[in-house]
Amino acid sequence: MPRCICGLEGGCSSFWTPYESADAALVTVARKELAYLEKFGQPLLPFRRERRETYEYQKQLPSDHVKNLERYLLIASSLIPKDSTLHRFCIHHPGLQPSNIIVSRLSDSNQLKVVGLLDW
Repeated sequence: MPRCICGLEGGCSSFWTPYESADAALVTVARKELAYLEKFGQPLLPFRRERRETYEYQKQLPSDHVKNLERYLLIASSLIPKDSTLHRFCIHHPGLQPSNIIVSRLSDSNQLKVVGLLDW
């Protein structure tokens, strides 16, 4: 059975499984946000204070964000380069240094294995 990135087998939400393609990475995040908004969405002021004046200091409805996400989902696949060699998914850690890497020694082979990153 495939393991979720949280380490649980089975019962974990499909939103948390590793992405199988660049397209899936873009689409899954938007779908996760849509599911969150359906369940918990409520009117909020814009997060960035400088945008609040533009919205006349009125709370924005979750439906506004839902519309933007739906438009995003329509174009998400076009954001992926046509050249499949560019589809490799990579996360950049700007502060990566030896003191931020947690390793463990494998008892059977005496090799080191990365088990965590700090300051993520």
